[in-house]
Amino acid sequence: MVNDALDAHLPLILLQKEPIGEYWKPSQRRFYACAAGHLLILAPWLIEGSSDYSRFHQLNDFAREICEATEMRILNYSDLKS
Repeated sequence: MVNDALDAHLPLILLQKEPIGEYWKPSQRRFYACAAGHLLILAPWLIEGSSDYSRFHQLNDFAREICEATEMRILNYSDLKS
């Protein structure tokens, strides 16, 4: 589904499980989608005492706020098979 959205140049917010490190860079396809303004990658940061669960839900909240402040829609991919 992500690849289809990238192919169609649709606005996409991607929630990444891993934090973005000092030398991290998205794949070439995602890099160019970010540069073109089609893709925003949100990743957790390590806050002492916070759980993976709370960081994940905070990213969801950020994505929701971005969508509510713009004309984006939130799509539920959880029922889709890879």
